[in-house]
Amino acid sequence: MSSTSKTKTISGISSIRNNSTGEEERIVASSLRPDGTVRKERKVRAGYMPEEDAVRFTSSRVQGKKLPEGYVVGIGVVNAPQSNDAPMSKNAKKNARRRKKKEEGGDEDENGEGEIDQITSVKHEVLARPAVQDQKSDAGLDKKIKALKKKLRQVDELMEKPPSELQAEQLQKIERRGEVVKELEELESELAELNI
Repeated sequence: MSSTSKTKTISGISSIRNNSTGEEERIVASSLRPDGTVRKERKVRAGYMPEEDAVRFTSSRVQGKKLPEGYVVGIGVVNAPQSNDAPMSKNAKKNARRRKKKEEGGDEDENGEGEIDQITSVKHEVLARPAVQDQKSDAGLDKKIKALKKKLRQVDELMEKPPSELQAEQLQKIERRGEVVKELEELESELAELNI
C-alpha cells in the first residue's frame, strides 16, 4: 500500500506526492464554468506557479506606508521617545499663548481684575490710534501733493504747445489749471499745520 500526501494552493492546484516513488503530480481540479459546463481535471508541470499563488513584491516605500509609526523596515518596531519639543508653527504658538492667557485670565475674572485690565488696554489702544492716523495722513497728503505737482507740470508743458495741435481733453486740462493750483495750496497748508 502506497502512502500519499495531498496539499492545495490558493488557485486550486492540488499537489499529490506519492511517497513510495517520490514523484509529485500537480493537478488543477475540475471546476464548473459560468455556463454550467464542467472543466476537466488537468495535470500541471512541476515548476508552474499561477499568478494567484505568487507572492507579490512590494517596495520598501509601499511597506513604509502600511507600517505603523516607528517601524523600520528590516529592523522591526523601534520605540522612539515621544517628544513634545517638536517645533511649533506660528499659529500653534499663538493658540498656545491664547489658551495660557485664557487660563490665567479665568482666575482674574473672579476677582473682577480681568475686566479692569481689558478696559485699560482698550483705552491705551484708543489713545495710540490718532498718532498712527496722523502719520498715515501725512503720507497721504504727501502723495496727493506730489500728484498735483505732476499735473501742473503736464499742464505747463501743454501750454507751451500751439493750441491747434492740442486735443479736446488737453484743452480741458489747461482750463482746470486754476482748480489744481487752489487744491495744491490747500493741501500744502494742511501739511504745514500737521507738522507744527
